[in-house]
Amino acid sequence: MEKKGKGAFYVPLHFDLEGRTCLFVGGGRVNERRVLNLLPSGARLVVVSPELTPPLHSMVEEGKVEWRRRTFLESDLEGVFLVFVAVNSDPRPIVEATRDRGVPVNLASSGREGDFIVPSVVREGPLVLSLSTSGRNPALTKTVAGWLRGRLKGELRQVLEKCQGLEGEELRE
Repeated sequence: MEKKGKGAFYVPLHFDLEGRTCLFVGGGRVNERRVLNLLPSGARLVVVSPELTPPLHSMVEEGKVEWRRRTFLESDLEGVFLVFVAVNSDPRPIVEATRDRGVPVNLASSGREGDFIVPSVVREGPLVLSLSTSGRNPALTKTVAGWLRGRLKGELRQVLEKCQGLEGEELRE
């Protein structure tokens, strides 16, 4: 596993995950939050873990998430678009297997050792803001996201409502 330097440059991308498979290795609270964030995406969400948090278990019972009740196997990577790893054990074998297959991996314990980081997201209608400190200060990112959410309920929401339905030249005026 290579550690990225302090100058790592992350590119903000927004993926259409509908119909794609996202694999979550680990059934704890970190992956619970990530699964919740991706539920509306239409992605096929698969969790590999011997145990799940109660909310993840409920999502499995409701048919929203697939659960493989065991530890990770390399075969779990077949057809997978993104992998999210949040385990208490050594993640290196999982990370190496994903890289061998060319599948991007996020590593919760050390995001900068993965291929991508998960930003804080602020949504208001069609507006989606991704916030990150490139893995350096997640607490700051969370604080700024909270501040922006507060602003979206006020000033920015009015701007969004005013701009809704406007395109191209109309927005530049």
